[in-house]
Amino acid sequence: MGLYLGGQCVSEDAHFASIPTFAYVNTIYRVEKIGGVWKFANYTRNAATNVMDLTYTATIPTANLVTCSEAQPYLDGVTVGWGIGLVMVIAWAWVRMMRAAN
Repeated sequence: MGLYLGGQCVSEDAHFASIPTFAYVNTIYRVEKIGGVWKFANYTRNAATNVMDLTYTATIPTANLVTCSEAQPYLDGVTVGWGIGLVMVIAWAWVRMMRAAN
């Protein structure tokens, strides 16, 4: 499943992974995939251990984003290809029948 953004279908993972990390005064704000779900994550530096601790997460709301199939352009091409092939077979059969009738 993909997202329809900017006139094209892009992978949900590629879209959310492209959002840059933002750091501000001992805090890092970023988007990451946690348990298979994209979330806003907030890491704060623990002064005692000097380690970044995950302090807050919120699931990214995607209900309003238009979804699409990343395979749809391929499937459209296959459909057109089979249609052209069918027309060619019908034309070939027509020519064979006309030759046989003469």
